[in-house]
Amino acid sequence: MKKFSALVLICILLISLVLSGCSKQHNIDYIINSSDSICIGVLTSNSESSDFVAGINYAAQLAHTVNLDKPYEIKLQVINAVTEEEISDAVFLNFASENVAAVICEGNNKEYTDSTIKIFSEYNNTPLLFVDNYSDTIADTENVFSISVPYSYQASAVVSHLIGEGMTTGAVVCSSDNEYQKDFAKVFTNTFTSSGGSSATTYYYSGEEQNFNANTISAAGYEFVFVIGNTDDSKQIHSELTNAGVTSSIIFSETTDKTAVEASDYSGLTFISKFEADDNNYIGTDFINTYAKSNNISTFDVTAKIAYGYDAYMTIYDSLVSLNSNHNSIFQTTEAAEPQEGTNNDIYVSDVLSAIKGITHMGVTDVISFNKEGLTTPTFIYTDRIENAHAGMLNRYNYSNEQN
Repeated sequence: MKKFSALVLICILLISLVLSGCSKQHNIDYIINSSDSICIGVLTSNSESSDFVAGINYAAQLAHTVNLDKPYEIKLQVINAVTEEEISDAVFLNFASENVAAVICEGNNKEYTDSTIKIFSEYNNTPLLFVDNYSDTIADTENVFSISVPYSYQASAVVSHLIGEGMTTGAVVCSSDNEYQKDFAKVFTNTFTSSGGSSATTYYYSGEEQNFNANTISAAGYEFVFVIGNTDDSKQIHSELTNAGVTSSIIFSETTDKTAVEASDYSGLTFISKFEADDNNYIGTDFINTYAKSNNISTFDVTAKIAYGYDAYMTIYDSLVSLNSNHNSIFQTTEAAEPQEGTNNDIYVSDVLSAIKGITHMGVTDVISFNKEGLTTPTFIYTDRIENAHAGMLNRYNYSNEQN
């Protein structure tokens, strides 16, 4: 009887271990170089003709081969996914089958970002590099990174702009009452009042705490209205404010596609940008000129979203290059070198994750390196203003001596 009981216990233990192993199978490490190519995934919520994808494709044209234990072609897997089901299909049907080295994510809003991160976590710990940052989940997740401007720096730049303009009272309108935007508004308000501002009242456009009323804001006669949210949401809020007769200075949080607001309807609008033609940032200015010439477009049409797509790809590319123990970053080029002896044949996705965490990449938007939260420390942030349906640089803010 005792032997039977012991056998039953052993069987239960074995079954538990198997089930436990299955439940954690999504965290298994996998080899990314099992074929003659290495795949980088791209997840976008818009069409493949977006500026974001255009910037990635441009980078891939320049750096399409990486030398590790041997030369590998870089293969892009671009998936347009909007709903959770489409994101899930992209992960399990496309990216998993390719054993992607990393995935570049455009982002869209907090819900989209959170869904993407959650679905990937059910598969494995593939590195995710977001171009936009709409969620605290990015900072809370080990394998997730963002190259956009952290809200603390956006808040600082907007406050500097407002104090410089002599504005002391205003409103903050969050497109949602999620925790990310609440924290953003709180940091902004605290920074504003501690810098000499009088008051900033927070409103929520949507969510359980929705209290936005354009007519109320118009009647209050605020000197400014700072709108926090993605460009589409911010444009909708802007429309309701102007229709209600608001004449306050309206400022948008980071806008990566300036062409979306370059219209007469947005005359006088100010927005935050991380990318601008600037003699103090010759690398970015050179990229604008080179990209415009290569694609036969105006330099005014080279958006931050194009540059972010380019930087995201090149950050992953340089991370891959760093896995070759014989590479010399001082002489790094986008051309594949001759095969070198002494590197491991098998490269795992965990190796790529470690490389991204330790990367210092000279991007066209900024020097890109990630802190423990997966966020970057910006060097320059700009305020741009729309005049005559054209965005022009208003101010430059230098954060080169600060730590994020």
